[in-house]
Amino acid sequence: MKGSAGVTHPPDPTSREGSDKPTREELIALNAKLKKEMEAMSKEQSREEATARRNQMIKLVAQRPRVGNKIVFGTAGERPEAALRVLHNPATGKNTTNPEEIIGIVTDFMSQKVAAPRDSKTGKYLPAEAPRKYPFEAPNQTDAFKLLAPDQTGPGRRRWLHKNVADVAAYHACIRTLARGKAPGPDGVVNEVLQALPQAGHEALHALMQLMWAAGHTPDAWKRSETVLLHGPYKL
Repeated sequence: MKGSAGVTHPPDPTSREGSDKPTREELIALNAKLKKEMEAMSKEQSREEATARRNQMIKLVAQRPRVGNKIVFGTAGERPEAALRVLHNPATGKNTTNPEEIIGIVTDFMSQKVAAPRDSKTGKYLPAEAPRKYPFEAPNQTDAFKLLAPDQTGPGRRRWLHKNVADVAAYHACIRTLARGKAPGPDGVVNEVLQALPQAGHEALHALMQLMWAAGHTPDAWKRSETVLLHGPYKL
């Protein structure tokens, strides 16, 4: 039958009269059937809601990971400093919650971080207050380092001719990555000259690199380096 709004409603089994009136057993069976259908609908709705909540959480974690992690781990209502009440004391090797001891730990840590490099750590930066004593500041002084061939540092692990050394593409890749606008080294050759070599020059230089690798020898002049301290703009 149709109501006043034009919506079709299922017939009410309890409205039948006479011999067509449902028995008690039929009503119990109908009630169980309706209950089962309602439970199935509730489970389906709960499954859809759970899927929607899960997708929403995945999206939140992807877009705002810090907020999402706080919600996931149940710390969304806590203050950020609540998880930072304990510090490890390097002097005692134990964790501490004492505010005064925590202040001392942080002070010691930051004092070492802001200290001047090399020599004594005084926390001063100006050259007059904290001299650096760089090796290259002395006249005719070069950097103290020693370049060794791979066969001298790792015996038995070096092949006679490495595939990257013999690869022309690897050689040109190294040449292209040379910085421009830099001061030349002890040989007086700037990087732009190496990049502007003709094809024959590149072939000769590549062959020289292969011979040096195969022989395990580097010219002594190539083992020297000169460092110049350059101050950037607006810096003392």
